[in-house]
Amino acid sequence: MNATTMEMQTDFAQELQKNTIGVRLYQKRFGQSKSLNDEQIERAAEEFDAESRAISASKKLFAKHAAISKVKKTLGQARNYWKAVTIDFPEDGIRLMRTQNIPAFEEMMTKYTEELNSALDELDEAYEEIKTLAKKDLGTLYCEADYPRSLKDRFAIGYDYIQIRPSEMLADLHPELYEREKAKMASMFQEAVIKAEEDFAKEVTKLLDHAIESLTPSPDGKRKRICDATFDNFQAFFERFKTMDTGSNPALSEAISNLQLATKGIDGNIVRKSGDVKSIIAERMQEARAAIDQVIVVRPDRKFSL
Repeated sequence: MNATTMEMQTDFAQELQKNTIGVRLYQKRFGQSKSLNDEQIERAAEEFDAESRAISASKKLFAKHAAISKVKKTLGQARNYWKAVTIDFPEDGIRLMRTQNIPAFEEMMTKYTEELNSALDELDEAYEEIKTLAKKDLGTLYCEADYPRSLKDRFAIGYDYIQIRPSEMLADLHPELYEREKAKMASMFQEAVIKAEEDFAKEVTKLLDHAIESLTPSPDGKRKRICDATFDNFQAFFERFKTMDTGSNPALSEAISNLQLATKGIDGNIVRKSGDVKSIIAERMQEARAAIDQVIVVRPDRKFSL
C-alpha cells in the first residue's frame, strides 16, 4: 500500500468517525431446549449400556408452531435490518451507522418492536396449546417447571447508541493517555473503512457467483431454476451499498455502479425463457466478477481491544 492510498484511507476514516455512530443491538430470547437432568441421563445411559459421564443430551421444549415462528421471524428481521444499514466495526457487537440514518433506524426499530409485541400476544394466546403439544412429544421428559407462566417477557429487542471517541475528561486528566486512545480509535476507524470495502466485495461476489451458476447451462443439459430473488438480491445490495459506501475505493464503487447498470431492468421471466438473454446476462456478470477481483485484496482479520 503506497503513501497516497494510506492517506486517502485516513481521510475516509476521519469522515467515517465524524459522521457515524456506534449501534449495538440486543435481543432477548427464551431458550427452546434444555439439558436433561442427571436422572434422565442415567436412564439414557442404561438404555445404551453406556457410562452417564460420556453422555450429554437435551430436549426440545417446543414443537414447531406458527406463533413461535412468527416471533423468531420478527427478531430475525430486526437483526437483518440492523446489519443492512450499518458496517462492521472492530469491536464485538458494535456496528457503525451514519448519523443521518438515525430517524429511519428509530422508525424501523419501533416497527419491529410493535410487531414483536403483537407476535408475543399471539404466542401467549397459543401458549397452552403449545405446552399440550410439548407434553405429547416429550412424554415423561415433560416438566411443567421448565415453562414460565408467560413468554411475553422472555423475548425482546433493544439497542443503544455509542459515541466512539475517548472521553474529553481524559484529555485534562491524562493528556498522553488521551492522545494514545485517540490514535487507537483512529486506527480502528481506518480498519473499519478497509473492512467495509472487503465485506461489500465479498457480498457482491457471492451474489455474482450464485447468479452466474444459475445462468450457466448444466453439462447434462438440465434446466436450472432461476428465481426472481436472484436479481432482487442485487437491488437490495445496491441500496445498502449506496447507504454505507465510504467512497474510499473508487474502483470498487465504479465496478458496482457498472454492475448496477448492467442488471437494471432485468426481467426474470424473459431470462428464464430465452437462452440468448441468459448468455448475455451471464457474460455481463462474469465481467463484473473479474472487475471486482481486480480492485480488492482480502486481508486477515485484525482484533482490537478497548
